[in-house]
Amino acid sequence: MARAVAKLLGRSEDRLFVKTIEDLEVATGHKSVDVKLIGDVLHQAHVAIKKLGLDSADSTALEVYNALRVAQKSGKLGKNTAAYVGIIVHERCISLNEKDLATDESLGAGFNDRTIGHMQKALLAELKRRYIEAAGAHNRVASRLLASL
Repeated sequence: MARAVAKLLGRSEDRLFVKTIEDLEVATGHKSVDVKLIGDVLHQAHVAIKKLGLDSADSTALEVYNALRVAQKSGKLGKNTAAYVGIIVHERCISLNEKDLATDESLGAGFNDRTIGHMQKALLAELKRRYIEAAGAHNRVASRLLASL
């Protein structure tokens, strides 16, 4: 699942990042932190997409993005989706982060110019938080690895 996290963060080609996540799994006693995080991300994304009236299995990235923009504009996006939630639809990363959607709205950005930076920042922070929690505050190996992210 390290690769799935890397993909959402726009770092799928960064082998050092993927290796660091794999090393963090070892340092935390194989607690599957990355797997649990991706599970949470996917669950929240699918619930949000379903609330938009779409089927995440057969919707295009553009359909999901446009539905998110409409929901965000009308205030119907909902506050239950965590800031770190994004989804890959047909190899395209889409942020469900309200700040990203609001930024797109304020800039008049379209699908090809969409913002995902807020989601990525929040996802990296959540990843670090979960590994710190899993490793304990005194795990020096995990601390060093986390500092390299």
